[in-house]
Amino acid sequence: VALLESGIDPSTIGLIVVARHHSLGSISTDVRLKLIRRFGVNIEVGPVGKSHCYAPLAIVGKHLPIRFLTLCTGPGHYWILGKTRRTIAHMIKKESTLISTDGLNDLERWAFGVCKRRGGRNLIIQHGAAVHSGLLDEKMQTRVFDAKENIFHSKREANDYKDVDEVACVGALQATGYSGISKKVKVLGSPRYNQIWIKKYGNMVPAAINLCYSDQLNVLFFVEKRGFHSDDDWVPFVDTRERSRLLQYLSNHKSINLILKTHPGDTHPIDDDIKGHWVLSDSEWNSFQLTKAVDVVVGTTTTALVDGWLLGKIVIIPTYISPFRLRYPDYNLENIVRNLEECTLLLQKMIQKKSAGALKVSYSAESDKMLAELFGSLEDSYNAYARWLIGDN
Repeated sequence: VALLESGIDPSTIGLIVVARHHSLGSISTDVRLKLIRRFGVNIEVGPVGKSHCYAPLAIVGKHLPIRFLTLCTGPGHYWILGKTRRTIAHMIKKESTLISTDGLNDLERWAFGVCKRRGGRNLIIQHGAAVHSGLLDEKMQTRVFDAKENIFHSKREANDYKDVDEVACVGALQATGYSGISKKVKVLGSPRYNQIWIKKYGNMVPAAINLCYSDQLNVLFFVEKRGFHSDDDWVPFVDTRERSRLLQYLSNHKSINLILKTHPGDTHPIDDDIKGHWVLSDSEWNSFQLTKAVDVVVGTTTTALVDGWLLGKIVIIPTYISPFRLRYPDYNLENIVRNLEECTLLLQKMIQKKSAGALKVSYSAESDKMLAELFGSLEDSYNAYARWLIGDN
């Protein structure tokens, strides 16, 4: 969107969605794609993957030449359809720009190689942002990431990025994960985490108000992914025991209306005993729509918390349920809780304030400082991405 608003001809922009993630919802109704359509870009479902439920192809702007081509391959999909390769190869023109959100799976590496051989430019735009400095367990931190200070991609070889020209990171903390190719990394903030995007996107999507109640404290709990396997190690993203205790409290409290949003990578509840409204797919309600509607947002490592701050919601961070060294406690933020007792006391106060009609958010310079340092310059990042994409560095 930032690129389109910079004045680029919509007919020179292409988008290929391979192995479409279920969080995208319907290609015909997805609000993000509706926003792109406002610029006069035609969106069609192409022939690739119609017979496979996980591999539809969307082509944005079929006019040639394609100047900017975005490749979205979806997490965890490493198989490649021959027809998909041929379509991508056909769309990558001489001196075009290929954009990916990661650039490490087989299809992306192959596409980057094609683009580079044709004299093009390969860019990686990281989604999300870094809000932690690695695992609290130093032994596991060392086993999984090879180094205490290089927390994200230390096991990635620079050879994986040989065809990458530049990587755009949201914040400086995220950039530390690319120490092997540090000369290629730029910290640009994000066109996603700022008030410009909030106003544009927020005006297009309805809040999930039908899930909320005026006589209860409406609490949105972001359910983090369980973790991932790294060789023989299981790396947890959450202390499931402590999270379960907190969720039981929220679920059983008569004055709390609990809404649970799972990560797009998870499609089922973590615990059938937890009473509340489970939102398992963005096609039902996405995190932004839920955040718009509720009183309180609870989470740890998800960057969806940023919408809470930008929308003026109360954001609670229960650091004690996270196995990571979260950076939020480095700032003098309100509503950081270090155990279940602190969390329940805080929630009880909020319930009383909601009942009295006095539930308000107090803004602080510390939250602005935190957002700027972890998520980039909120004022400049929107246009910075457009300038970077068109090569005006």
